Amino acid sequence: MIGGAALSFLSRSGLAKATDDPPVFENVRHQFTLLEPAKNLQPTKLADIRGNQLDFCPEPGRVTLINLWATWCVACRTDLPALDNFSRQMGAQATVVAVCVDLTDGARVAEFVQDLGIRHLRVLIDPSASLTQPQASVEAPLPLYGMPITYLLTPKGRIAGFIEGPSDWLSPEGQALINYYASF
Repeated sequence: MIGGAALSFLSRSGLAKATDDPPVFENVRHQFTLLEPAKNLQPTKLADIRGNQLDFCPEPGRVTLINLWATWCVACRTDLPALDNFSRQMGAQATVVAVCVDLTDGARVAEFVQDLGIRHLRVLIDPSASLTQPQASVEAPLPLYGMPITYLLTPKGRIAGFIEGPSDWLSPEGQALINYYASF
C-alpha cells in the first residue's frame, strides 16, 4: 500500500515545464535558490565510511538531495536526523546522500552519524573536496555557501538549486518542490 505522501508525490495534476517557476520552499532563514542554467553533476570521486573510493553520480530517474555537512556544524546535528527521517519515509521517491566535508576518517564519520541515530541515509565523504572546491580551473559543482547546505538534483542529474540550513523536506512546501522536480 502506498502511503499518502507517496501517493501525492505520484498524482500531480500537471507536469512541470522548464519555463515554470518551482514552488517556494524556505526554512527559518533561507529560501531554495535556483541555479540557472542548471548544470549536470559529473561523476565525482568520493569515499564511503569504510574508505572505499567510488565514482558518485546521482541515480537516474530520481530526485536526489545531496546534503553537505560537517561534524563541527551545530545546525547539521538537527538537519541530518530530519533528512534521515525524510529518507525513511520517502526513500522510494527520492534519494538522499549526506556528504561529510570536514573529515576523511570514515570511522570517525561513522561514529558521528551513529551517535545521531542515523540509519537511513547514504553517508559519503569528500576527501579531496571535489564537490565543494574548484579543481584545476574548473568551478566547484556544489559550492559551500553555508552549512549545512542541501542541493536538489533533477531526475536527469541536473543541479536545480540549493537551500542553506536545516530544512523540513517533509513539509507540504518541501514535498511540492520535490514533486515539481520529479516530473523533469
